[in-house]
Amino acid sequence: KQWYQRRVRGIWDFGSQDKKGKCLIFGGETTVTICGDGLGGRCQELSLAAAIQLGNQYSTNKITFLATGTDGQDGPNDASGAFSTQNTAQEAASQGLVL
Repeated sequence: KQWYQRRVRGIWDFGSQDKKGKCLIFGGETTVTICGDGLGGRCQELSLAAAIQLGNQYSTNKITFLATGTDGQDGPNDASGAFSTQNTAQEAASQGLVL
């Protein structure tokens, strides 16, 4: 997790002066620690973590983060993943959700 955070931060900082868009693609499986009785999957958990980080550290940049399962499944629900932006955490808080 920390390796990815450092890598993404470095890539973003390197190109922050130009006006071109960026697309970072990573692959692999995440590990999920199950707490409670929710229905989310590994990709939804990763997207939630990204929403928190984007809102805290990259709020001036326009970023959309997508985590999805290539098999079309993410946990015991009908979602194949989730996306978030730098505004997701703030929008959730405005609706009374605690991230």
